[in-house]
Amino acid sequence: MAALKRTVDLSSEEIQQAWQDVRSDAAETNWVLLTYGDNGEIILCGKGSGGLNEMRKKLKDNQIYVG
Repeated sequence: MAALKRTVDLSSEEIQQAWQDVRSDAAETNWVLLTYGDNGEIILCGKGSGGLNEMRKKLKDNQIYVG
């Protein structure tokens, strides 16, 4: 059986900027949350500086996230 291969596109400006912010010592951003959009593409769901409690407010039971 052949393995299913799928590429993941994280190249959107919005995702790239959020990733740079969360990795930067100069930015206050300390979390980034990604999810699937309507067309199956990965989109930025949110970012912030309020830690885990702030990020958890974005979560919905019926979604898959990467954060």
